[in-house]
Amino acid sequence: GRRRLASGREAVVVRVRHGQSEATGQAASTDSIEASLKAYLSAVGSLRGEHQPAVAQAARGGVRAGAA
Repeated sequence: GRRRLASGREAVVVRVRHGQSEATGQAASTDSIEASLKAYLSAVGSLRGEHQPAVAQAARGGVRAGAA
């Protein structure tokens, strides 16, 4: 779901299912595509059992594009 915040940012919540597992990710940004991507990566990171957002790990080289 998406919601416009008073600060002009857009909050996005996504649910991702993989097999029997399901995770929720959420993020906010002034760019709706960026917020959606960050929320998706957060949910995927949760499914993988990572404690920090996947976006931060990708920035450090911990998660490679296409590696899943």
